[in-house]
Amino acid sequence: MACVLTFPAAQPPMPRQNNLQIDHWLGAQQRVVEHWIDQLVAENGNIQLVAVLEQHRHFLAEAQHMVVGSE
Repeated sequence: MACVLTFPAAQPPMPRQNNLQIDHWLGAQQRVVEHWIDQLVAENGNIQLVAVLEQHRHFLAEAQHMVVGSE
């Protein structure tokens, strides 16, 4: 079972270039996950897998929000 890791609140800010690269990567990962969710739904795929992928999509979106919000 997956668990959420906690990290110390005080982190030095990342350089802006890193933020842009991470933001781009996270956005691309979300699109890949969305593609597979759509494929599974269209094919009446495993609903548990769809649910896990949906959770992962939300996780990626939250991470992206943290990167964008840190600028």
